[in-house]
Amino acid sequence: MSNGRAVGVELGIEDHSLISSPVFHPPSFSPPCRRKGLADHPTTALNAMTTAKPVATRPSVPTPSALTLILTNLKDSLVYLTVLPLFFLVYSTPTFATFYALLVQTFSRQTIFLQITFLLTFASYWIHCLLLSLPDLHHLPQRITKRKIQPAKTPSLEWYAKAAKSVLFNQIVVSAAWGAVFYKLAGWRGMQCDAPLPSVAIMVRDFLVFVVVEEIGFYYGHRLLHHSAIYKYVHKMHHEFTAPVAIAAIYCHPVEHILSNLLPLFAGPLLMRSHLVTFWLWSVIAQFNAVNSHCGYRIPFLPSPLQHDYHHQVFNANFGVLGWLDRMHGTQGGFDAWECEYREREKRAVEGRKD
Repeated sequence: MSNGRAVGVELGIEDHSLISSPVFHPPSFSPPCRRKGLADHPTTALNAMTTAKPVATRPSVPTPSALTLILTNLKDSLVYLTVLPLFFLVYSTPTFATFYALLVQTFSRQTIFLQITFLLTFASYWIHCLLLSLPDLHHLPQRITKRKIQPAKTPSLEWYAKAAKSVLFNQIVVSAAWGAVFYKLAGWRGMQCDAPLPSVAIMVRDFLVFVVVEEIGFYYGHRLLHHSAIYKYVHKMHHEFTAPVAIAAIYCHPVEHILSNLLPLFAGPLLMRSHLVTFWLWSVIAQFNAVNSHCGYRIPFLPSPLQHDYHHQVFNANFGVLGWLDRMHGTQGGFDAWECEYREREKRAVEGRKD
């Protein structure tokens, strides 16, 4: 951004090469990545993050036990745990099978793989983003706006316009080009779109592999994008939004969109030779999770976006989707303590307390 830090603050988005103050730090900690010079050298910051510890400036909330974290995550995922069984119930009916058979008879394999897949993912992305624009742009409903993770930064129509241009380019141009490659790879791997449909058990088996493959692909691809030789040319664009906003989930350089967003998403289905319907469900869920991770609100009963929001705040922590590899590599930084403190602040905000 050519106009410097003042413009970044005004828009709520920043050029990390200009950061020199702790304005956007979690209130109790000074993460290693904010030390002088580290914001401009991602690899150095990452190495420091694996060894340095946050310095507390006041007593922090005790870190919860593993059991507490598991129960909290289950509660946060209640929508998934409810909607997915309902989907599989409908999916198992003869009506669904009849509808899909009609779809296959009506359209060619290429149309189903390319155009219908594009329409499904495009529509689901923008419907979700439009719903999340209500708290962002209209401050409704209040029960959600009270749960803003970074309340000092209010998204604006200018933010949305800036993000929309890149998002539409990535969806229409980059994803369309990638779709042609995927179609060839799907044929080579033997992915099917014809009837019969896969069983629920097969879909669940494939999903377990998808989750592991995506976590590995996204974590290491994301860390690579933070390397000092690459960051300023590619990933820096995505980090202009230090306060994530839903529409900016795929606001990124085209190279990043392919390397970090598309490859980890498509690798699992190609590896497992999954049925196209399995891929459709997987892509909608993964996309929903990406938008939710950037929404800027901790919405009850949806997967918590705190992990990725923290990444946008401190820059060099929480590189993964689920956090498994971050814990294995020690790259979660001071996230656990910050999350506990945030939840306490959120509880006070929801209850209307100022203490």
